[in-house]
Amino acid sequence: MLTKFKHLIDKNRAMLAVIVFPFSVIYGLSTLKSYLEIITNNYIKNQQCISSIKQKTWVYSVAISPDNKTLVSGNYDKTINVWNFRTGKLNYTIRGHTDAVESVAVSPDGKIIASGSWDKKIKLWDLKTGRLNQTLSGHSDYVKAVAFSPDGKTLASASWDKTVKLWNVETGQILHTLSHSAAVRTVAISPDGRILASGCEDGKVMIWQLSTGELKIPLAAHNQPVRSVAFSSDSHTLASSSSDQTIKLWNSQNWQLLRTLQGHDQAVHSVVFSPDGKTLASGDYGQKIHLWDIHTGQLLRTLQGHHQAVWSVAFSPDGQTLASGSGDETIKIWSVSPNAKTAVKTPSLPCASELEVVLTTQPEITHPKNLNALNRKLYDQINQAWRNRTQSEEDLVYRVGVTRQLSS
Repeated sequence: MLTKFKHLIDKNRAMLAVIVFPFSVIYGLSTLKSYLEIITNNYIKNQQCISSIKQKTWVYSVAISPDNKTLVSGNYDKTINVWNFRTGKLNYTIRGHTDAVESVAVSPDGKIIASGSWDKKIKLWDLKTGRLNQTLSGHSDYVKAVAFSPDGKTLASASWDKTVKLWNVETGQILHTLSHSAAVRTVAISPDGRILASGCEDGKVMIWQLSTGELKIPLAAHNQPVRSVAFSSDSHTLASSSSDQTIKLWNSQNWQLLRTLQGHDQAVHSVVFSPDGKTLASGDYGQKIHLWDIHTGQLLRTLQGHHQAVWSVAFSPDGQTLASGSGDETIKIWSVSPNAKTAVKTPSLPCASELEVVLTTQPEITHPKNLNALNRKLYDQINQAWRNRTQSEEDLVYRVGVTRQLSS
């Protein structure tokens, strides 16, 4: 498919190329290099990308249900979207928060969605129906993260008010309030249910006894804000990521540093372990997702395809796929199984659901007489996009949406 697409570009320089597939249309525009350049590298880079779900707002958080059937996203536009994880179709949208939803989590039994919002509230929703079960009030500033205990009876919430609160999920009562010296961005509970870890703006990772709320040890983990913390499935390893562009792995038995993972060139927003505990996925502000071998610290693979910061990453329960949420208003699903390179034989065209066109000089496009109304509209859109660019922009990235994922 990629070869055919490149051939079409070469054959149709300086004119509009319209490629029609069943139920799908891609519009591409190409001229000499001084005019337009269609970026085809993404088709090569995205070979592990299975599909892309387009939203109309930034995606701050993604979570996958234990049965592998449902994908949940928390969004900047105050909504929560609930998707069929297998088909990518939207089941329903939840509205109820009055500000951005920065974190979502699904309970271990798959029945409840917890959401944390900038409106200082936590809400618990019925996953099947989307109905509100209860609202948890108690924080005095943004709620940045939520996490369920393994038995689903306790919910932890991290807030900009310098606290983590532990809630009884059934009654909605506060069990413990854990005070910090700085705003708390992230929280995680170990799969064995013993330990809670919280990450702060002052670079510290705080380790707490979940049952009592007692502070066990503060870790001087990073020299910049901690963005994310996550436990391995056996509870033996804690990962912390930071604005300092590093990921650190800690031994949860003695809290000694195991190793530091370096390879990101931007703040690392989100980390998550694979279900088998062998791989760590990390998403950064620089649009990249890295996959790491936990035992060796080796960078296994870099997944590229997002156009803005990757805010959240989540493994599917079977460990075969990874979901990522981004500021580019998409959720992408990646094949991360050991044989991923052969599992996806040809790249989706395009996985990104968009075709990037970079305008380096004014197109000065005119309407050929034989253009139909649809193609003429595309010409108008590209010319208008060029005219509306800011003077500081030397070039303009113009993205044309695709109605449906394509395959060869």
